[in-house]
Amino acid sequence: MKAFDFDFYRFPKAEKAKDMTVLFGASTAKFIPTEELCKSFGFNFKIVNASVENLSVKNAKVQFKLAAESLKAEALIVQIGENDIELFKSNPSEFDSLYLDFISYLKSVDSNMRIQ
Repeated sequence: MKAFDFDFYRFPKAEKAKDMTVLFGASTAKFIPTEELCKSFGFNFKIVNASVENLSVKNAKVQFKLAAESLKAEALIVQIGENDIELFKSNPSEFDSLYLDFISYLKSVDSNMRIQ
C-alpha cells in the first residue's frame, strides 16, 4: 500500500441495498463533512452523519434511538467521550461500564452491524 492509498479503506460491496455507514458522535463529529469525504475519496458506500450535540455515554442509548437507529446502517462509527472527560477522570469504572453497556445495546439492535 502506498502512502494515502484510500482504496485500502473501501469496503467491499455489501449484499444489502443500504451500503451505509453511520457516524455517531458528539459536537466535534457533527461538523465532519461526510458526504464531501465520500465524494472526494470515491467511497463505494454512503456515510451519514447522525452526530448530536452533548452526546455522552450517559445518554448514548437514547440519542442513538432518536438520531440513528432508524437508519439501519450496515456499519457504525462511534465517536464518543468528548463530553465525558470529567466522568472518566473521577470514575473510570463507571465510564467503562456505561460505554460497554452502550456497545451491548448496539449489538442487541443489530447483531450484524459492524461497530468501529
